[in-house]
Amino acid sequence: MAALFPDHIDELPNNMSFALVYQIGHLLSFSESSDAMYLTERMPDNDTWSALTPSWIKAERRVLSCWQESTMCVRGECDNVFNVVKSVSPGLITILTRLHSPMITSIANSLSAAALMSFSLSPGSTVDAATSSTFSDMERLSLGAYLLSRNILRDSTMTGHVAGFKYAVLNSKGQQLEGTGDFVLEVGSVTALSLPAIIPIPALTLLFLLLTVACNYLAHPRKGATTLRAQRERMINLVVPNLYRIANMQVGKAADYDYVRCLHPIPASEGDEMAMPLLAYTGG
Repeated sequence: MAALFPDHIDELPNNMSFALVYQIGHLLSFSESSDAMYLTERMPDNDTWSALTPSWIKAERRVLSCWQESTMCVRGECDNVFNVVKSVSPGLITILTRLHSPMITSIANSLSAAALMSFSLSPGSTVDAATSSTFSDMERLSLGAYLLSRNILRDSTMTGHVAGFKYAVLNSKGQQLEGTGDFVLEVGSVTALSLPAIIPIPALTLLFLLLTVACNYLAHPRKGATTLRAQRERMINLVVPNLYRIANMQVGKAADYDYVRCLHPIPASEGDEMAMPLLAYTGG
């Protein structure tokens, strides 16, 4: 549960204080813990659940006192949101007023215990106090507050109107309020590529690669080149440093040429066989 002070939004100062109250007193636990919020104690022997869960969360846990500095800066002018919005457009006023209150309080009040990392089951059920941590809970709330703040800025400018939902930045005529996207910074040092320009690049690269492979295969026909072994032999033979075609001694006819199969052009040890390449004789 989150409590905000003062409770009148028109009186909120720049430095707002709020508290997070853990309402988990006497919640059953299968394990023991010394965490500040999940401190356990042994259940009374006469309790009905003492045979199943020997521990429960100790009552009267501490209250987390929090504060947030809510200073808005628009066009170099920094002040609280109510003074800043006096000189900005209606669309930007709608966005800034929703960012002024702490987002952690919005998440805690709407999700209750389900917003905490330590609660994997329904609120009010048994917890594992040994694996529960106040620090992990605050990490999750802070991450959720960041995502909620980001979504306010993103959805107000990048998401279209969805039927059945009220869109705060649209007026009664269904048009977007003036200045809704004024928080977006435009600088010359940043360049964005559109998706229609990015998608064809890898597609064309793949197409040209396939065409190159196909043309190379058709330009160099070879008997038995469909197997991986034959392709490997062909690549090894192509590294011979001469401009003549290598004649296959097994053919036996001077007019019929092919590549010599030579898996090991350089002997690795004494006695290794090596097929010596012959220069093709064209006659004349």
